[in-house]
Amino acid sequence: FIWDYEKKALKYREYVVDYLNLPEYLYLGPDENFHDSMIQWLAAESTRLGYYSKGAFISGKEEAGINHKEYGVTSWGCLQYLHHTLRYLKLDTKEFTVKITGGPDGDVAGNMIKLLAQYYPRNAKTILVLDGSGVAFDPQGLNYDAMCKMFDKVQPIWEYPTHLLHDGAFLLSMWKTREVSSFKKEILKVRKESGRVVEEWISANEANQIYRTIAHKEYADEFIPGGGSPRTLTMQNM
Repeated sequence: FIWDYEKKALKYREYVVDYLNLPEYLYLGPDENFHDSMIQWLAAESTRLGYYSKGAFISGKEEAGINHKEYGVTSWGCLQYLHHTLRYLKLDTKEFTVKITGGPDGDVAGNMIKLLAQYYPRNAKTILVLDGSGVAFDPQGLNYDAMCKMFDKVQPIWEYPTHLLHDGAFLLSMWKTREVSSFKKEILKVRKESGRVVEEWISANEANQIYRTIAHKEYADEFIPGGGSPRTLTMQNM
């Protein structure tokens, strides 16, 4: 595609077939690690270039638009899919388990946790939450009140209160590390055993194996992919 300044729209190159013969306008929504200043710049640049939608080219603007995180725009859409899926599976009036990629500090996952607490406080048992900081796994269900407070405080999952874990549950913090030697690193894993909170340092290899595979291995009735790795993009690697 190329930009057509006369039509103020995208123009197709000769090898693209346009069956509608109409201009197709782009609309963007900000994604993870998309800073407010970048959103404002895109809206201003769209207006300056005379693009059809002007400032509406991108959503989530602070002064004009709906803030995605504050209003949970994407999460409301996910909730509708969840409603219909549960009805199809005949689970809407029964207890069901949920696993989520994306943490309580995230846009989609954080708001989804709040919506689960609001619409399915007794039915939905969230057993796994994974984000860029680590993973919390609790077969008996993670505490919604705690995670909603974490959302308000913009806290990732590794800050989940360990005293709320049930027996058989664990919290793996990919951010809590220690150097054992020049060639060996260990990562903190906190588990609940016989009513006691136990801290143990496991090898980075074991921790990475858990972190990379647990969302795929652990069964849940519903899987909500809501991001989970916003900090993989930094100013150093963009």
